[in-house]
Amino acid sequence: MDKLKISGLGCTLLDFVYNGIDFKGPGFQKYRSRKTGDGGLTPGQLVFLEELEKFAGKQFEKIIDEIAGERKPDAFNIGGPAIVSIIHAAQLLPGEAEIWFVASIGRDWIGERILDILSRAPVSSNDFVWKDARTPFTNVLSDPNFNLGSGERTFVNNMGAAEELSPEDLPAGFLDADILALGGTALVPTIHDRLDEILDGAGESTFKLVNTVFDFRNEKRSPGKPWPIGKDHRSFSSIDLLIMDREEALKISSKNSLDKALAYFIESPLKAFMVTDGTEPVSIYADKAIYGPAGHDRIMKLPVSGSLLHLSMSDNPDADTTGAGDNFVGGVIYSLASQLSMGADHPDLLEAAKWGIVSGGFACTYMGGTFLEEYVGQKMEVISKYYELYTEQLKDG
Repeated sequence: MDKLKISGLGCTLLDFVYNGIDFKGPGFQKYRSRKTGDGGLTPGQLVFLEELEKFAGKQFEKIIDEIAGERKPDAFNIGGPAIVSIIHAAQLLPGEAEIWFVASIGRDWIGERILDILSRAPVSSNDFVWKDARTPFTNVLSDPNFNLGSGERTFVNNMGAAEELSPEDLPAGFLDADILALGGTALVPTIHDRLDEILDGAGESTFKLVNTVFDFRNEKRSPGKPWPIGKDHRSFSSIDLLIMDREEALKISSKNSLDKALAYFIESPLKAFMVTDGTEPVSIYADKAIYGPAGHDRIMKLPVSGSLLHLSMSDNPDADTTGAGDNFVGGVIYSLASQLSMGADHPDLLEAAKWGIVSGGFACTYMGGTFLEEYVGQKMEVISKYYELYTEQLKDG
């Protein structure tokens, strides 16, 4: 059997990680958002750098000095809702899948740093698109003590070269994959706005997975209205699995509670969806029982990993929730790929969610979203142990 083909598309950027930020402190509170879409900082959400500078009336360098105390970032890490997921899946699938990834970067030191980091990961940059613009980057402000110690992050993003990536940049055969993973495309505007076109161009047997990110652009453009996925929500019929966090689910559905949002998605043309909610259980739904125990009108709830939650909330200076959601998606992709390569016509989404949960939980035990292995298989050794512990946790109720 030929190797499974996974195609990933989205934003690749450099994360400047500031750990130990106090979201209740005077520096952060000074620049906290007053109303939706005003360009201020909000825990758990993303704002564009230029919007924050307009809100504050000063350059970001002065803002971060007030918030972080004139210190340098604690870590530089490769980031982005698509590349982090794909790297994680590739680490769990060493040599077992053909992985393509497309993103755009600029000709600058940030782009060079990304390529250097990527050279130590099992994902090739051969299909990266070079643009005459600044490489995307995100300042990640992390407060590990926020929300009773479960932690949270705030993102200040500079879109840069990601604004120029378009469907025309995709190499021939890219969309004809076994799994097409479209991650955080709200940070890649032209791709996001033409998502319908990309989904329709995928192969008939392609499993199409979309995971979202906070869509500041559409929130600012049309506050209070549903965020579009593509032109609107008609794209739902072309998506096999949509993965969101709680805030994104509320914004996409334009509902004011998680229960109402879940009901909205059940009635939509979506085939399946997952909604993460920090340390609260993950909600999983599939419109056919063949996707596992989840079935029509039945939301399944899976708790987070107790062992990994305990580890991340212990006295660990490197504990950081950056990349937890992206690694959750990567774990799901890994499980889907494993099931498909074993001949499953319709993968079990509960099984995929289990791998997502332990993957996202493990990401909270180290700083930054991307874990660079010292040797091939290192991450699987660790993740598989926590998977077994999590399986026992579910058996014990």
